[in-house]
Amino acid sequence: MTFAADPRPAMTRREESVAIIIPTFNSAATLAACLDSIRLQDVPVDELVVVDDIRTTDATRRIAQERNATVIVSPAGMAESRNVGVLNTSSRVIVSLDSDMCVEPGLLRAVLGEFRTTCCDGASIAERSVGAGYWSRARAIDKMGVEASGAGRSLRVFTRDLFFAIGGYDPKLEAGEDADFHRRALALHAKISHIGYLGVLHHEGDLRLTHIARKKYRYGSSLPAFEAKYGRLALLRGLGRRILYGTLLGLRTDPLAVPGFFILKTTDAVAGIVGRLIAKQRRAND
Repeated sequence: MTFAADPRPAMTRREESVAIIIPTFNSAATLAACLDSIRLQDVPVDELVVVDDIRTTDATRRIAQERNATVIVSPAGMAESRNVGVLNTSSRVIVSLDSDMCVEPGLLRAVLGEFRTTCCDGASIAERSVGAGYWSRARAIDKMGVEASGAGRSLRVFTRDLFFAIGGYDPKLEAGEDADFHRRALALHAKISHIGYLGVLHHEGDLRLTHIARKKYRYGSSLPAFEAKYGRLALLRGLGRRILYGTLLGLRTDPLAVPGFFILKTTDAVAGIVGRLIAKQRRAND
């Protein structure tokens, strides 16, 4: 989906109007905490939209409705669901979250302050991983590496004008749709900022290697579409720096989890490669 123009003009009643878009799929386990963290922010949210996958079978929609979110049921995938959410809002500033994320207190005020003082078109936001078990500790090191190195950051908040100038998220991408969105913003010479002193808490739950492998395998199946746009090595740029910074910070904060960090990144890579190879083979056979 691409958009020639914004079908819903920006709100005029308040320049700093904010919409939050959250795609969901069987997200009952984490959605309540996500929405409650938004409700506790000290600035108002004008529009809160949950775009739920039509296949959802749990209490996701009820939880969203109980917390006064607008619920849209859609057959779209993750990237297209974000587009659907934006198209059903009219606020100037858009925040794109996942259902397993919570926003730290004061974050929305910090976001609006960043937009006001820097006149930026969009911003990435620090992400911190939290969860139970050893592998969640390993993922926390990975997130620290992203924040310290800058490799792997993507736009989390952006103006409505930038969204339509870019043409929205690419629905063909499941892996790298946020990286693609960020790259296209940079190609338009958009002014991008970063908010690092507050952030988003990514709740991993009781993370298991099998879960990690399945997720990365699924992402790997859509890698050929990303590679067609940017080349085979595009997602690997900065990875070495990210691992180096993660290792150094892990040795300082949680040294026992550093071996797990290496195993986790190896699992990410192997599962993604297998998913990619099988996807390419299936396309060749079609």
